[in-house]
Amino acid sequence: MESTLLTIIVNMIDKIVIKFRNKDIILDPNTEVKIRALPRSPIEMGKGLPEPLLCSDTQGKPIYGSDGYLHDDLFKLNLYSKGGNIQFNFPKIAQYGMNLHPVDKEEAENVINLLYDRLYLKGIRINLVTCEIKSLEIYKNLHLPHPYEHYRDALALLQIRRGFEKEFASSLYLGNKSRQIVIYNKTRQLIDTKSIKEETKSITGSLMRVEYRMKKALVVSRELGLNTVSDLIDNWNNLKILYQESIGNFLYGFEQKALDTTQFFESEADVLKYFLHKYPNSGWSKYRSYYGSKAILEQWASINDLKATLSSYKQPAAVSRDVKALQIAAAEIAIKSDLSAIDLLEEFKSMLLD
Repeated sequence: MESTLLTIIVNMIDKIVIKFRNKDIILDPNTEVKIRALPRSPIEMGKGLPEPLLCSDTQGKPIYGSDGYLHDDLFKLNLYSKGGNIQFNFPKIAQYGMNLHPVDKEEAENVINLLYDRLYLKGIRINLVTCEIKSLEIYKNLHLPHPYEHYRDALALLQIRRGFEKEFASSLYLGNKSRQIVIYNKTRQLIDTKSIKEETKSITGSLMRVEYRMKKALVVSRELGLNTVSDLIDNWNNLKILYQESIGNFLYGFEQKALDTTQFFESEADVLKYFLHKYPNSGWSKYRSYYGSKAILEQWASINDLKATLSSYKQPAAVSRDVKALQIAAAEIAIKSDLSAIDLLEEFKSMLLD
């Protein structure tokens, strides 16, 4: 299939969580960080046992408590007896709440400076660039040449071997406890959050957001070679290369290997021969399953409607398994068409890894 000229926005860092040691943070006496006392029984209080040490103030006095927290417009800070973390979002800080456009290295450095100033204003003193990266999200916005809904069947061909998948009305989740890919309709999300109006959606066009989430520090270090905020800023202009290699290996691990490329058959007899040759012991059953599955899926306007009906009679795991088997069987061979699922899957991967 000849593809339309595509415009693809560069991948970029989205949400990040950084972690710090207790000795690395100092609070002003008038800090806005809320410190919670450790709940104790009267007997424990009578023994005079000290609460956990959280950090020190600018006068060198220790600050004790169960934990501390501060949720601001720019960040969320949590403080515990064994360290703490700060969560923030590069594009939202740089673009006043909008996380649509990419942020360059100069803007990223400015985000760190703005965050440092805001923390200082709230009575928090910490060197952000030395903080370790705990988790990281990289996103990419894809400008689609076809409506977002056309890609649903194509994305359904991505299989999970050692992980999970969840499909909701607006999002598809693929991954495990360490890494995850989240795919959703960014244009619809912008409309739902009133960032843009329905009548002006043509400005952004049909956007698909793909978020690559690395949930552990070890994974970020292994996949991207980044350990601290300083590492991230220093390698900002190399992120695209690091991202492409990491998400490419992760994504292809989920692809159904049995799928063939687009097939051409001169007659229905050739289609049957294809199945009988490929599956000597079950070719006839596979042939029937292929056409039966295609016929079933064509009767349902939405996969979610099919799942909803099945869920009244089956457990969620069984519903997911049966629908997935149906989709795989229907995609056993892709007869050439302008919008075949396999063509769209290849188009999606090309955009994602470009």
